[in-house]
Amino acid sequence: MTTYSYGELETLWINAGGPKALAPLMAAIAEAESSGNPNAYNPSGATGLWQILGAVNPSDQGSLTNPQVNAHEAVLKYQSQGLDAWTTYTSGAYQQFYQGGTPASALPQGGGTSAASTSAGSSPTSAAGLLTQTTGALSAAGTLVHDAAIALNDVLEWFKPGQGFRVGAALVALAAGYTAFRLWAV
Repeated sequence: MTTYSYGELETLWINAGGPKALAPLMAAIAEAESSGNPNAYNPSGATGLWQILGAVNPSDQGSLTNPQVNAHEAVLKYQSQGLDAWTTYTSGAYQQFYQGGTPASALPQGGGTSAASTSAGSSPTSAAGLLTQTTGALSAAGTLVHDAAIALNDVLEWFKPGQGFRVGAALVALAAGYTAFRLWAV
């Protein structure tokens, strides 16, 4: 299994279009999220180095174990949701891996309306800002649908047509037949 080093994670982030100043922090987040394992998978569905749950670009969903795709999705998540998209950031779990010289709190926090994205021309009233907000909303909707599908799948696991289901159906049919016979016999 190939694992990515801290420096390689920084490079992936920068090559995916992420702000260079954030590379050390994003590498620490990836270390906390996946230990540098591009095939990391969480039962919630979060996948890859940065544990992306619901790709911002739907065409990337099937390729989240590809390190370049995952890094690109991490950049898109950062742009649309900010650093709060990662629980390892909000919980502080990234700190044990962080090798940056600037305190993380002094770095741009990201998100659709932050100073970092506004300076890049994506204010909430610009076309890019609207696209970022729309993309973020679609990502959140996709995550909701994904989570609902997982829950539905878990429920349906209980009702697989196996032997237990057949026996149960036979018992119900037997009970219905007995009840019908009793009503007819009266």
